[in-house]
Amino acid sequence: MLSVDVIIKFRIENTYMGIIKNTIFIIIYFLTTQLCIASSGIFDRQIIIELGSIQFYNGTMFDTTDFGSLSSNISFRIKGGQLKTYKNGADDITGAAMYYRVYEQGTVNVPDFDTLYLPWKEDIQSPLGSIDQTWESMGLNFDIINGLSDGNYIIEIYFEAFYTDLTGNHTHIDNNNGQNYSSKFTINNCMLELPENMKFCSSFCVLLNATQGHQSYSWSTGETTPSITVSQAGTYTLTISNNSCTAIDSVVISTGTSSSNLDIGNDTTVCGLGLVTLQSGGGFLSYVWSTGDTSSAIQINTSGNYTLTVSTSDDCMLMDSCNIFFNPLPYVDIGSVINMCTGDSVVLNAGSGFTSYLWSDNSTDEYLVVYYSGNYSVTVTDSAGCNGYDVVNVNSIPVPIADFTYMQGQNLTVFFTDNSEHSISNYWDFLGNGNYVFYSPGNVSYTYSYPGTYIVRMVAANDCSNDTTEAVINVSTMIEEPAHLNSVQLYPIPANNYINIAYPFQEKIILLIFTDVNGQTLKTIEAIPNDIIRIDISDLNKGVYFMHTITKKERFLNKIIIM
Repeated sequence: MLSVDVIIKFRIENTYMGIIKNTIFIIIYFLTTQLCIASSGIFDRQIIIELGSIQFYNGTMFDTTDFGSLSSNISFRIKGGQLKTYKNGADDITGAAMYYRVYEQGTVNVPDFDTLYLPWKEDIQSPLGSIDQTWESMGLNFDIINGLSDGNYIIEIYFEAFYTDLTGNHTHIDNNNGQNYSSKFTINNCMLELPENMKFCSSFCVLLNATQGHQSYSWSTGETTPSITVSQAGTYTLTISNNSCTAIDSVVISTGTSSSNLDIGNDTTVCGLGLVTLQSGGGFLSYVWSTGDTSSAIQINTSGNYTLTVSTSDDCMLMDSCNIFFNPLPYVDIGSVINMCTGDSVVLNAGSGFTSYLWSDNSTDEYLVVYYSGNYSVTVTDSAGCNGYDVVNVNSIPVPIADFTYMQGQNLTVFFTDNSEHSISNYWDFLGNGNYVFYSPGNVSYTYSYPGTYIVRMVAANDCSNDTTEAVINVSTMIEEPAHLNSVQLYPIPANNYINIAYPFQEKIILLIFTDVNGQTLKTIEAIPNDIIRIDISDLNKGVYFMHTITKKERFLNKIIIM
């Protein structure tokens, strides 16, 4: 609870004989005033019970639950508890606990409560801004009916949450307004109840099922299991035993005739996924399917045996069943796209294990040998009669054909035109020395270092094969030489550090001018003619040059290659 100090301030004006004698302020402190909003508390509680499955029961639900008649051989347990608390002010929730006990109705001296402490689990942020907390334990596993004899029993439970405030330690008690939370159950170790008598007007197969958990079972058929299946008329008796307790019950199954007929269909195999509708045709008083449905028709999508039992207007029961099998479609894979070389063949394999095969050419073998391009398909059939289908596209790749033409441009650059066919990779050897360079199909160019005669080879290739072609090309400087170029004989060609001139003229003095291919003068020499003139050219780099021979009467031009 929230304690506050309420301050009341007021003024008393006291007048005597017209003169204000005093102004008095009185402050009154009201301590520990109880307001309507608590600082902490419990706002939810859960009892965790296992009976077949684990269930959470809040206090109100638990207080109105009758767990019914149970055998002492079954599992009925308190698994734990959960408590949720809040705190708005200075309070601090420090712990929680659940208290429980089980006793027979009418007991005078009821047992004390056992305690299950609930550890903190998590904080929860409240929409109002406060900090809520969850306290929970699932580790109790208390066997409620262990050692109990036949009788009527009560389970009683309450909760506590521990907190501290400015005045000390306190406890919130949650006990259903002082009455505690309670539920009831009955132990009946001799509880036995077989189905009502039945009359069938058709062939039948009925499951007679007794209560589980007894020590022994003895049917009139000689079987000793809790359940038996019968398909003939007669009286079926079951005796059960539990320690010193014995119970007997019987069910009579008779046969007769009916004007009605029940047929939910034949056994069916369904190829692939989907829904199958089973229906009775209608006109009956009640319907009970083996799935638990009670309508005249059901839809199913899983394999199994399905049974329908109906009651007729002439006091009969009819039963019919069918087997539904969902068979997956056969899987066949012959590929999606296959490439083969022209003149070759490819084998398509549909796989083994099928009962039949049908190819697009009407052949019926497991394999199909293909020699030509096109689309090929196969349909396979499995043992259930279901079909699978696949189709493949076969491409025929022709062999490549290598071909090119060329044209020389400026500065010793040659342009090659790719005329090859069916190639996906081209390889070029521009110098004829066996060093190939990869290029994608298309036109290419190459710039040579020196003029001359070269063998150029091209290889066109694809996934099937390759083809090679070659051409001898002459790479020149593209400068027109004079008609009497050979009037001056030079050797050696190509030259290295010197060059010899065989001079056939009689002029006493000649002028030799060396230029590059662009016409720029690099070197000038005056020479006295002899039969052979030896010129030092070691100062010129490797390349192509022109030597101009000038006399008083004529002018000659020679091309020089220096290697």
